[in-house]
Amino acid sequence: MLRSRAVPGSWARAVPAPVAARIERLPPSLPVDGALRLALAREALARGDLTTARRQISALRFSPDRLALQAQLALRDGDWETALRDALASEDLTTIDGLTSALLATGDVGQALAVQKAAVAKLVADPTQGEALAEAEFRLGQLEERTAWDLYVGTRLRRKHESAALAAYARASTLAPFAVRYLV
Repeated sequence: MLRSRAVPGSWARAVPAPVAARIERLPPSLPVDGALRLALAREALARGDLTTARRQISALRFSPDRLALQAQLALRDGDWETALRDALASEDLTTIDGLTSALLATGDVGQALAVQKAAVAKLVADPTQGEALAEAEFRLGQLEERTAWDLYVGTRLRRKHESAALAAYARASTLAPFAVRYLV
């Protein structure tokens, strides 16, 4: 499994499984190739071994990959703030979606909406993320709509959130005009 998760071209793919298992148990202070540590951390997270994942992540150099792994680890720990901070810093949209879903599962629609707004704000600043921004805007529209109906039925704020939902859907449609998904 380790070799299948390694980056293509990485020598980590050539490490035999028994050797990789021994390397995985090495303390973070010992020098091991970063690509191998990254693969080991991903593998540990995938199988739910959070102790090994923490050890491997702590030994990685600061990078978007490390931030993304830290965000996934924080999400597993229920540390929403750290998960959001690190996921936004690494532009890890999968973890941001996971965080939003986790918050919705706990019934915290307002916090899920705040997370999605932060994701959209981050993506707006990056002109290379057009497709991801369209998807984030669409998800924002869904959350605005859910907020309107879950939290503000019978109040003036419901209309505000409904209007915000329509605006988010319109932005998504503008960003991806040929994507049928975003047409309202």
